[in-house]
Amino acid sequence: MKKLLLKILLAIDVLAIIIGGVCSVIIERYDAVSGFTTDGFGRVLVETPHFVKWYLRIGEWAGLGWHIIDTICFFALLAVADFLYKEITNKK
Repeated sequence: MKKLLLKILLAIDVLAIIIGGVCSVIIERYDAVSGFTTDGFGRVLVETPHFVKWYLRIGEWAGLGWHIIDTICFFALLAVADFLYKEITNKK
């Protein structure tokens, strides 16, 4: 029963990683009335500074603060997935 619960939690965690990545990077909407472009989370995207554009290879982003938050969430979810996987397979 414990392994089944851990597998379900691992599946939810992996889906959260995928959905978060898609919403923050891939999905973009342009509102013709307001003239704003938003990402999948509804954050307004702005032009990326040149040094960031060169490093990250992205044209528009939600800002440095949101980029840091997205990165922290991504690596935290990866750590949780690693922990759950090790618990399921009994690897230490």
